[in-house]
Amino acid sequence: MSGGKWLAVQYAVYAAAMAGLVAVAVTGVATAEMVAGPAMLFHDLVAIFFGVRACRHPGLARSVRPAVVTLTAAAVLTLTISLTFTATGTTAFPQPGDVMHLATMGVIFAGLLLVPLHRAGKRERWKTLLDAGTVVLGAAMVLWYVAIGPALTSATASTGLILAAACYPVADLLVLFALARVLLRGTGRVSRRALTMIGGAIAALLAGDAYLGWAQAHMSVVPRSSFDFACWLTTHFLFAGAMIELWRQADQPVATEALRRRTVAGKLPYLGIGVGYALMAAATLHERNPFPWYGLVLGGMGLTGLVVARQLLAQWESTEAAETDPLTGLANRARLHDELHDALRRAARTGRPIAVLLIDLNGFKAVNDRLGHQVGDGLLVAVAGAMSRSVRGDDLVGRLGGDEFAVVVQTASGEPDATAVARRILAAIAGPFVVGDLPMNAAASIGVAVSEPGETNAGTLLHRADVAMYDVKRRGSGWQVWHPGLGAAVTGEDDLAGELGALLSAPDDGRLAVTYQPIRSSTGENVGADANLEWDHPVRGLIAADELRALAGRIGAAGRLADRLLSLVLAGGPPGGGYVVVRVIDEQLRRPGFGTELTGHDVVLEVPEGAVATQQDQLTGLRTIGARIAVRDFGTSFAALTALPRLPVDFLRLDPPPDTDDAVTSALLQLTRSLGLTVLLGDLEVPAATRPAVQSV
Repeated sequence: MSGGKWLAVQYAVYAAAMAGLVAVAVTGVATAEMVAGPAMLFHDLVAIFFGVRACRHPGLARSVRPAVVTLTAAAVLTLTISLTFTATGTTAFPQPGDVMHLATMGVIFAGLLLVPLHRAGKRERWKTLLDAGTVVLGAAMVLWYVAIGPALTSATASTGLILAAACYPVADLLVLFALARVLLRGTGRVSRRALTMIGGAIAALLAGDAYLGWAQAHMSVVPRSSFDFACWLTTHFLFAGAMIELWRQADQPVATEALRRRTVAGKLPYLGIGVGYALMAAATLHERNPFPWYGLVLGGMGLTGLVVARQLLAQWESTEAAETDPLTGLANRARLHDELHDALRRAARTGRPIAVLLIDLNGFKAVNDRLGHQVGDGLLVAVAGAMSRSVRGDDLVGRLGGDEFAVVVQTASGEPDATAVARRILAAIAGPFVVGDLPMNAAASIGVAVSEPGETNAGTLLHRADVAMYDVKRRGSGWQVWHPGLGAAVTGEDDLAGELGALLSAPDDGRLAVTYQPIRSSTGENVGADANLEWDHPVRGLIAADELRALAGRIGAAGRLADRLLSLVLAGGPPGGGYVVVRVIDEQLRRPGFGTELTGHDVVLEVPEGAVATQQDQLTGLRTIGARIAVRDFGTSFAALTALPRLPVDFLRLDPPPDTDDAVTSALLQLTRSLGLTVLLGDLEVPAATRPAVQSV
């Protein structure tokens, strides 16, 4: 029988026994012990059975094993308590059952101390101990008020009564301290459900012992009531459930949640303070004379309340800073990973998949280089806002760093839900945005990965999304859903990129060849050529210039690839004569002395638009030695357009218009004519001195 079915049986037995206790309390037709005793025995046997199975399971983590072994020993002792009380009956404290009870609490205390915790510095460890002490002190005040104090002041108090009123609560408080330490410090090794059940068991036991102590102080004969047995039955039931969860964790390992102070556990110290002051207020109300305690207690409560409120605000701000990206206000990398772990755990439990989207903005580096980091940051903020408005309320958008973002889609029926989010994001970030005084837009590559049934590894899901994102990025922009074939494709791309890196590091051996695309005038005469590199790979076949540049960019070899192209052009030149257009990049232009070898060659250097603003001195120097300058990607920057008359430029490179009536292209041709610039419209040269009709090529 599976752990889930055993839990269902547990619930059924517990519910039946609780219904029987209610019937006993109402009708009195039987004793509470007769109803609850068999159910408690059943829960004890279940706890031992699954505790032993967990201890013997090879999947149980080594660091967790000592704690599980100790808690299993506590389950065995719990069974002996029931058997001992059944055999000896209920007599005055101390009796054998009392001794077994105290020993069991000591073993549980030791087991909780053996639970592996997160690593922490000395100061953090002290903070945990102080917070746990606050929780225990609040509980101790409850026990003092309802059990220990009344026993000490009772006229009929005996030594046994005082010991009974003190020993049980002290043992409970020790276990509570150990549990609070685990919850407040955090553990990523033990199931959260198991710890929650152990906490519930301790709370139920504390309530039963507190009531028993109060009854012993106020009654000469204390019968074991239905309430007592309800508390003890709940303790046995929850402890057995915790042992089942520990076995399930060993049998079906999942990523356990790192309990952190930002969860409910972090509020336990404040609960302890509140309980303490509530008891002080209750005790004060019993005083007939309001002076001096009414004012002092109320004033103390007010002062402490203000301090606690300020502490909560500071804690909230600290948590917010630790989990939020300071620029965009989105979740940061740490919170994204935490939320993804939580979402995968819920998906494994409910069977409903989730999805993760990795988003990389295209061309963002060029924005920073051309317009400055302040404008780049403004664009990131605008894009972040657009993404947040494009997702559902329970989805989480975060920034991983730079121009990389991620979205955790909390519930997805499958690929359609996830891709719908991707499409909305692409539409939203297309803008236009106004950053400063500049109209801007953005494009992105989005990788989508949908979790599989039972999947709990966040790293695997993120890797799949990353593979999909790279696949779409090398093809342009858009979105791509991960599928198994992508992994093999990317592995092949990685191998190919590494092979290219080795090829560029070695002297030229002819495997990288220059191809020339003729440029013709409006009369059909060849006036020059565009130069590009191609790679005739022995396995992949011909790798064109665009893919070659993308591969080089992946391994940081874009500059070496551009250098190889320029050196091969200078060594040969187009077979038909005329000028040669060669693409160069910012990295080359920033090198001191770049271009000195161009003297005597009819070369047109095609530079990115951002370079005409940031490298004007270098471009001017290149023109003095005979090189001419062409600008590609013209028109993507409003600032560059307004500065066109002042730029050291000879040519503008424009994409061919989609039809013969392209108004934007016609307007740019008129502008270049007035400025004395030549336009390269695809493979057509439009000289500055003439203005032929715009034609498609």
